[in-house]
Amino acid sequence: MCGACGTKGAVHWSAPFLATQPARSVAATMLTALARHRVKVAATAGGYLVDSPTGHRRAVADLGAAWAAVPGIAAGRLSVDRPSPLAVPAAVPQVRGRL
Repeated sequence: MCGACGTKGAVHWSAPFLATQPARSVAATMLTALARHRVKVAATAGGYLVDSPTGHRRAVADLGAAWAAVPGIAAGRLSVDRPSPLAVPAAVPQVRGRL
């Protein structure tokens, strides 16, 4: 495990999309909005901080770990374990002829 950032080397699928702190900030805002309890998720330089309603603060490395750390949404029907194949097309269709 990296002592500076807390990562274990395994890369979550969302890492390339959330490589910058502004992108992680958007994801953190989404998690905070989805939380059923007063939980605050904040982006950091290397991951996320999840603050519980009791004051417990947990540093996590990626979106999957942040999702699991937020009580109430991890046990729900939504998941960030892997993206839906319908979420992103495999290839951009080519348009032939006139539009």
